[in-house]
Amino acid sequence: MVLDANMKYFYLKDAPGIEGTSEYIKGATNPEYAVKADDVDKFIALECIPMNKEGRQGKLVRVFANDQKKITDAPGIEGTSEYIKGKSFKTQHCHELTE
Repeated sequence: MVLDANMKYFYLKDAPGIEGTSEYIKGATNPEYAVKADDVDKFIALECIPMNKEGRQGKLVRVFANDQKKITDAPGIEGTSEYIKGKSFKTQHCHELTE
């Protein structure tokens, strides 16, 4: 397990109009991401790259939100932001997957 590593975070979602492709969500590089209206009916994934103190990168890990199902809630509905922040993508999750 990489306990003292820094992490790089990147969030992706389905690319519009192109089945089976994804695009990075601009500016989404923090451990937490709040679902937005244009994320509804899309798959959302987090890619994280562990880095040690010397700056060496580990293997890229991709984890999907919502049990790899499309996002179905919209902003303003109770619990929406919990899809990413609370239930699916805790910072610790990437650490656990890099064991």
